[in-house]
Amino acid sequence: MKPDFLNLKYTVATAALLAASVSSPAMADDEAPKYFGEVVRLDAADPEADLQAMLDAGALMLGRRQDLALMLLPYSYDDGDDSAASMTGSARRVTGRARGGLRRVPRVSPVPTMDVAIPLTGANHVAKGTRLPAPYTGAGVVTGFCDLGFDSRHINFTDLATGECRIARVVRYVESEGVRDEYSTPEQIHDFHTDNADQYHATHVAGIMAGSYPLSGVPGVISGSSIEGIAPRSEIVATVSELSEVGLLAGVEDIIAYAKSVGKPAVINMSVGNYVGPHDGTSLFCKYLDLCAEDALICLSSGNEGQDTNHQYLQKASEQQPLKVRIAGADWVNLELHGQTDIYAADDTPFTVTLRVADSTMDYENPLVSQTEPIDLSVTPFRVLSSEPQPDDPDVIYDEGFARWFDGRIYVIGGIDPENGRYSANIIYDCTTAEPFSDEKRWARYRIDVIATPQATVRLDAFADGIQSWLAAAGDNPNRPGNEISVSNLATGHKTVSVGMYCSRLNVPLLDGSVYSGENDKAYSISMNSGYGHTPDGRLLPMTSAPGRPIVSSWSGAYIAAHDDSDCSHYVDTPDGSRYYWAPMSGTSMSAPYVAGVLATWLEAVPSLNWKDVQEIILATNYYPDFDEKPTPKENPRYGMGLLNAYEGVKLALKNYADATVGALPDGEARMRALIVGSELHILNPDCEEIRVTCHSMQGLTLCDVAVGRDSFIALPLSDLRGGNDAAPCLVTVTGRTAAPRTLKLL
Repeated sequence: MKPDFLNLKYTVATAALLAASVSSPAMADDEAPKYFGEVVRLDAADPEADLQAMLDAGALMLGRRQDLALMLLPYSYDDGDDSAASMTGSARRVTGRARGGLRRVPRVSPVPTMDVAIPLTGANHVAKGTRLPAPYTGAGVVTGFCDLGFDSRHINFTDLATGECRIARVVRYVESEGVRDEYSTPEQIHDFHTDNADQYHATHVAGIMAGSYPLSGVPGVISGSSIEGIAPRSEIVATVSELSEVGLLAGVEDIIAYAKSVGKPAVINMSVGNYVGPHDGTSLFCKYLDLCAEDALICLSSGNEGQDTNHQYLQKASEQQPLKVRIAGADWVNLELHGQTDIYAADDTPFTVTLRVADSTMDYENPLVSQTEPIDLSVTPFRVLSSEPQPDDPDVIYDEGFARWFDGRIYVIGGIDPENGRYSANIIYDCTTAEPFSDEKRWARYRIDVIATPQATVRLDAFADGIQSWLAAAGDNPNRPGNEISVSNLATGHKTVSVGMYCSRLNVPLLDGSVYSGENDKAYSISMNSGYGHTPDGRLLPMTSAPGRPIVSSWSGAYIAAHDDSDCSHYVDTPDGSRYYWAPMSGTSMSAPYVAGVLATWLEAVPSLNWKDVQEIILATNYYPDFDEKPTPKENPRYGMGLLNAYEGVKLALKNYADATVGALPDGEARMRALIVGSELHILNPDCEEIRVTCHSMQGLTLCDVAVGRDSFIALPLSDLRGGNDAAPCLVTVTGRTAAPRTLKLL
């Protein structure tokens, strides 16, 4: 089997298989088995035997698409294969314990409200149906998310007309314990309340995408508008987890499974980021998600690391000029180093890895204290630098300089990545040092440098996890880290939509009547925190950008109950005697669900839209602001492929893509159209022609023949057209005076 070892993936699965093979264990926490996730490419020679061997060893098979299996493996798992292609055994146990970063995109700062954010893309016109056949608010569409910190009792997810909860299902994962819990009745969903009272992220994300409570009367909110989501009539599926890649992919499968069960299209939001990996869409996580994109539209945050130093590259690295990077701790004091850095060659050119202890007081002279011999991963794909000698383990390197100043281990794993043919190395560090720079400067004196030396001239890219560690400049190296590729690795798939953020307003009204002013922001410009970059396969990401700095949305009441909220400015409403909260947040975590909500409105208008259609519509209707600056927004890669235009997008979908359901117009003109939306036949009649609708059984029997008038938009119940023959297939033909007839098959 071939796991996605270079990115240390967690993975997961289809809802049906998960429900069958995983349940809450009836045992004490200290007795529960511990698992880590892997997306596994099954052995082509005998995939079933490969899978069975894992199951026999105590693994849980959570799902499978083609030859990719989604597994939860016990920490004790060892398949005995230490090859570079498999990376199991000791290397696998390392990946289970010392994973690199995966996280939801974090809160950045206070945020603007949806009264401002919605009009910026024309989403208000979509919701009102301005010059459209109908208003589009996500009706008939499933909106789902994979996140953390969801409050299922928030009134923002209630249909105020009926008083019923709009949440159709909640699924909770605890991946490390092999646990899956499902809540599918209104009573169960109410009793669920929250997955984590210390988190609020999912509640905020869901409110942006699909919140329906018209909170109004807030100081500073535009008169006549309210703070609600983009798709307030959609049906919601919430999946929450520990945010491992296993939990995320499991949630995607749950949302797809539910949407299929009710016969509705689905859009899924994933406001998470991971910065290690190849950044070319070839990780097994991205490949699995691309397979899922055949069944649902999927949006991912581009990340908030647009100004961070998670990336360093050398265009022409060589033996004479190797790539040198210095590992920096998350707090920049650097006394503790935990996390992960990946180095990728542009092709299969091998490189060695040397680990160096450097004295930062000597950076401009000779910082070298000690260093390992070059590690050739094509010969030994797994090595460990340890502060403790282990003479019986040939994989362990003992270096006196490292042992003197550091306590812990550094793991080096690598070889040819079988998914893309690129030579790569994964460096995982878990060590501490105590020697300060000086008595006055209490940061670390001794640092860890990584030196990658290729056998031939080739481009090398290094990516730090950006969560526990960043990159800094090695003292004797003029090459410096930057943010040229700061887009999340998870958002680099080929069939998903990556979303950046722009600043939607400068002044934000707060609960106490005061106003927050973003002094470093520029209204309507791309946020400097928004992740971006050219991928190694030549794409500029993000695919689109939307309002995200800042946005006001729903806040978890469970979080408020568990924490002192005195340091936050919240909007509060008490419509039924209970207190509900809204609060501002910024980030691509906010812009991604905005786009997901927009896509839900497009799906309501044209339910047949697929991932390719949506990408074409986004790229055709994106725009760049007309700013007098250098570089211009169109020249500035931070803007990616442009800013979202929700209104022009739905118009283009209706004009060019509805015909995917009802047949192409003979002359390409946007004349009379007909499409099925839910339980109705919608007729778009811009020329106000006399329209006749006939319905025939498959045996030729006329079920209905009626003139329906000259209105520009006509909606007819399908039950009326069938003439009471609801069970059998039939053909509906719509005819105008000049337009060619449209024929649709009703199943």
